[in-house]
This record gives sequence, C-alpha cells and structure tokens, in this order.
Amino acid sequence: MAAPVVVRSSGPALCPSFAEVCSFLERYGATLDLPEMTFPQMERYLRDTTTVPKPLVELHVKLLRKLGRSVSTDRWEKYLAKVCQELNNTWAWELEQKGYQEMSMECKSSILKYLCECQFDDNLKFKMAINEEDPEKMRLQPIGRDRQGLMYWLQLDQEQNIRLYTEEQDDQDGSTWKCIVRTRNDLAEALELLKAQVEPNLDQGRDQNQAGPGSTSPTEKDAGDETIGKTNPEPSKTTEEHTDDKKADPVNEEKPLRPVVKLEQTQPVNRKTLRLRSKKRRRTTSLLSLIIV
Repeated sequence: MAAPVVVRSSGPALCPSFAEVCSFLERYGATLDLPEMTFPQMERYLRDTTTVPKPLVELHVKLLRKLGRSVSTDRWEKYLAKVCQELNNTWAWELEQKGYQEMSMECKSSILKYLCECQFDDNLKFKMAINEEDPEKMRLQPIGRDRQGLMYWLQLDQEQNIRLYTEEQDDQDGSTWKCIVRTRNDLAEALELLKAQVEPNLDQGRDQNQAGPGSTSPTEKDAGDETIGKTNPEPSKTTEEHTDDKKADPVNEEKPLRPVVKLEQTQPVNRKTLRLRSKKRRRTTSLLSLIIV
C-alpha cells in the first residue's frame, strides 16, 4: 500500500473553524457587506494577542448588527460576551475578565463561526435572500480523496492565496483536520506525493500491455497445442499412403487447413489485450481523480 500524503505545512496548525469562517466570508461576504480579508490577514489578526486589529473589530460588529444587536465599536466585546453565553460560558468569562485579544486563535475562530452560522437563522433579510439556494452548494465541498481515503478541501482567496486541508472521512470532532498547503511550494510537494501513489501502478500496467500481445503464457500455449491436436486427430501416414492419396484425389492436395487458421483467429490474446487496455483507461481516470488540484 502506498504511503499517505504527508506534507509539512509552512506554518502553524489551523483549526476547522478557521476554514469554515473563510468559506462563509468568500461566499456571503459581499451579500452581507462584510470587510474583505485574505487568508494570511485573517490568520494574523486572529493570532495577535497584543491588540485587536480594526478590520477584525469591524467584522464582529457587522455580524452582531446583522443579528439585530445594537452594538457600538467601543463596547463590542461586552456585547460579544453576552452572545457567547449562548455558546460557551468559559469563553464568555474569558472575554469579560481577560479581553478578546488574549484568547486563543481556536476560540476566536469558533466565536466567529458561531456568528456566521447565526446569520442563517436570525438574520431574516439574509435568510430570505438565500432561501432558494441548494443546501449542497451552501457549504464548501471536498474536491476528492486519495488512495488512503483522506478527504481534500481546497480554498483560494481573492488574491489567490491557497489553503489545502485534509480530513479522515469518519472524523466527527475535527481531530484529523490538517492544513497541508499554504504556499505554491507546499502545493508542488503535495502533488508529487500524490503522483507517487499512482505512477508505479501505471508503469506496471504499461509493462503488461506491452508484453501481452507479443507473448503467450505457458498455460495459453499448452491450451493451443491441445486444441490443435483435437482439430487434426488422424494418425500420421507413411510416404506411400500420401502418394496413393494424391493419385486418388488430386483436389484434396490444394485444400487449405481451415481448422488451423480458425484456431489462430480465435486465440485469447486479443481478449487479454482488450482487458489490459481497459485497465489502462481506468488507471488513467484514477490518475485524473487522484491529482485533485
């Protein structure tokens, strides 16, 4: 079995909530008139424990106001703490005692995710606008899976910054979630590792395809010899008997060996070749689905 794709991402870990917030902003940010932020900017703002950057304050204030809250920019953290009481009492306490800036990136991302999800239920104007959308298209879908069953999720922001995530199919708590690509170099490395899972099988298929039509296995050869023997079962004749046959029936001398010719046309080599070609097509399709970005 091929080894799983393991890429050392060129940055610290990112939680699933971060990807979900980025996905929401990419899809609905313009509809809700939310401030634009690239992936690196969003990550930098959420990791900052010395201050809360102005764009991040604006994002929270707008999301709260879209939910019908009367929020001012100088008291937004207190309003946010009240909302967090519905989500997590510990986070609400930390907001009141320590302040937003000292919270971990995971906590900040989870709070933002909660505010985004509330838009679907409590923002009536937004809810009416998206009411006709296909539920399957409202969330980011995985772009594929590899031979180990890992799901792959790809995100691009407005400046073409890339994030590629992996997750096991049966993951229920995000424990297997990983960001494996942040840069073009990370992407190139991931593609090479994915190709390495497929190319040995393709090379083996090509070798079998080349050897198939030009050679016959010992089993096939023995089967052919046996069939030829059954087709011409008469014992060999002496030279005198052949001479007598020629004199008696000169027409038989020119008859073609039809059973032998028919046998050569029905040897199983062609069917084997077709099977190999079919396998090669399937491997090519597998390659296209595996190289997922």
